[in-house]
Amino acid sequence: MGENQIIVRNWCSTMPLDSEEDCENFNYLWIIRRYEESFDATNSKISSPEFSTPSNERHKWSMSLHPRSHYDIYKLDFLQLSLKFTCVEADVEVLARFKFSILDSERKIVHGRRSAFRKWKPGKQWFINSFIERDALLERKESLLPDDKLSILCEITVRLPSSSQHEVSNQPRFDIMPIETPSCTLSDDLSQLLEDQEFCDVTLSVNGQQFKAHKNILSARCSVFKAMFKHRMQEANSNRVEITDVKPDVFRELLHYIYTGNVKNTETATFMDLLVAAADKYDLQNLKFLCEDALCKRLSHDNAANILIIADSHQSEKLKAAAISFIKSNAFAVMSTDGWKDVLYHYPNLVCEVKNGNVKSKLKTKEKTK
Repeated sequence: MGENQIIVRNWCSTMPLDSEEDCENFNYLWIIRRYEESFDATNSKISSPEFSTPSNERHKWSMSLHPRSHYDIYKLDFLQLSLKFTCVEADVEVLARFKFSILDSERKIVHGRRSAFRKWKPGKQWFINSFIERDALLERKESLLPDDKLSILCEITVRLPSSSQHEVSNQPRFDIMPIETPSCTLSDDLSQLLEDQEFCDVTLSVNGQQFKAHKNILSARCSVFKAMFKHRMQEANSNRVEITDVKPDVFRELLHYIYTGNVKNTETATFMDLLVAAADKYDLQNLKFLCEDALCKRLSHDNAANILIIADSHQSEKLKAAAISFIKSNAFAVMSTDGWKDVLYHYPNLVCEVKNGNVKSKLKTKEKTK
């Protein structure tokens, strides 16, 4: 028995009685004479006479037609058709569907639209707003409007109340085996492709250290590389890119993320370096969000000031707010670090932002003791 197997000991089976006779089908042909001359030309709405359900004369139906129902979204005029249900009994509810069709000069159905089964109460009206484009109808008027007559067939299917029978048992046991879907290995496969360096077609030289990669993957995942290979002829022709503004170990993590969507080295310093690279150099917004989230969870007395500086420098509002909140709650511990001294001397604007919070009095007390 499988580990995730579902065991069903009680069951029932339901089957409708008289399933072949639980629907009533009937139709009604509506012929509109002098259609183009009288109704299309004047854009006059017209309704058919009422007709009854064969099994119940109290159930009445009628059709309506609007020759030019304009839809701005299409910039076109359509024929709008509707079907209305009426009954002298107010609490009646009928489950029915309908189909409107146009008959051509040979009484063949050439255009039709069907509705789903819907609930009808007395006075309820359902529409087919864009039944047929008006110009399409007039362009084919020789066959669709013979002698200026429009023939519309309405077919109605009413679902009658039906009873059901149930077979119930607690004797058999069904063993249901869920489908086990294999886990996706795309990330692992691309990681292995990068590691094996098979079929690589570009060399990335990062401060003297060489990384081999694939142009298609780099272009698909990073807009900066895509623009580089597309517009910069030197990189496109030589299959070599010189990179001097990122440390090799940081670029290795960046490349791993481009291929897999994951960060291998989860140290706080790595996320800080990757945030700088993702935000300013390679436009990897998802990596930026990943780093922001990781750094929010790794805020400490020792790194809060440095994270605040990085967040402010790289427009990371979420991370900046988290850092300020942490510093407010841990003012004395944070202000004893070298990172806070760096904030005091080089980023007075950040000091002001922190002071504007609840920690204002604590900061003043700390400064007086220096």
